[in-house]
Amino acid sequence: MSKLREEDIIEGCKRNKKKAQLEFYKKYSPVLRAVAYRYMDDKDIADDLVHDAVINIFEKIKQYKGEGSFEGWIKRIMINTILMYYRKQKISQPIDENYIQGSDDSEAEGNLYEKISAEISQQEIFELISKLPEGYKMLNISESTSKTQLMRARKMLKQKLMELMRTKKIEL
Repeated sequence: MSKLREEDIIEGCKRNKKKAQLEFYKKYSPVLRAVAYRYMDDKDIADDLVHDAVINIFEKIKQYKGEGSFEGWIKRIMINTILMYYRKQKISQPIDENYIQGSDDSEAEGNLYEKISAEISQQEIFELISKLPEGYKMLNISESTSKTQLMRARKMLKQKLMELMRTKKIEL
């Protein structure tokens, strides 16, 4: 059970106190996870979205004025995070799902990498990697966070490679 009262957790989080943030996570992550699991079929993605929502909450917590339920406020942020995820999925639907989303399909992935290595220079690939967000390059992170970041980085890199191949008019 949480050692701090809700008001103390909120005030501590507003001041970026690690202890308050940890207490927030212990107390409210099960609530956020329940919301995410209700809306998401994929539990791994749901857990990623809980992580994203917690970051959003910490960034926006100074906006919470104490009016209304705090739990209701964080649930609203969780739902908005899920909605943003769905919007991004709709907007960035790949042209060829076997190549972009087929991380489990090793044959399709192998074909993509063969085509890329034949058509795109090593320098262009390094430039794409260097443009990945900083969060995908961090080393001092937990194993579960690194798995999530690796999955997201691979997906983003595949999408950027596909865009580069389209701009070069390279057939897949």
